[in-house]
Amino acid sequence: MYTKDKPENAAITEFCDYLIDNYISNESIFPPKMWARQCSDRVHTTNACESFHSDFNSNFYHQHPNIFKFIEILKLFQ
Repeated sequence: MYTKDKPENAAITEFCDYLIDNYISNESIFPPKMWARQCSDRVHTTNACESFHSDFNSNFYHQHPNIFKFIEILKLFQ
């Protein structure tokens, strides 16, 4: 762990212990599984409409799909 490289200082030791107890260990208050996630779990845009439009369009292989394909995809988004 990184604590072996830290200087001998009471304040630094206290801060390192705080980080481990609260964020780094699996038994911490905020374990890594809570805050260290893959980027794919996150929305890639801050605009909800843009996000929906991008996700919706990714289901089509043509710019002008037939009406049946469009309705099929639309039902998936309900």
